[in-house]
Amino acid sequence: TGIFSSGSSGSLTSTTPQPTEALSIIGNGVNLTLVAMGYKEGGYAPIYIPSVEFQVFAREMAYPLPQALVLTNIVIGASMLAVMLALSIVFYRKYKTLKTSVILKED
Repeated sequence: TGIFSSGSSGSLTSTTPQPTEALSIIGNGVNLTLVAMGYKEGGYAPIYIPSVEFQVFAREMAYPLPQALVLTNIVIGASMLAVMLALSIVFYRKYKTLKTSVILKED
């Protein structure tokens, strides 16, 4: 929750790069939380191992849904970060600054 909180407070700054980085930090906090939810002490990875009896495997494997959600979140986060950085470049080329107060005044 600390990572998520620091990312949330960073998203409220007035220049464009800081909220972009803060949203990335929020995504990392969510990923860490999901991985912690799916962790199982001494558990198997959720990939079937033929040498282990199925009932034992099903009982001892780590929960696979959080892992799938983390992978999805990584892809979405990388795409979102690329779009935000591209928009930052466009704003800087047009306004010669990334301060939102200056950008909003000119429109």
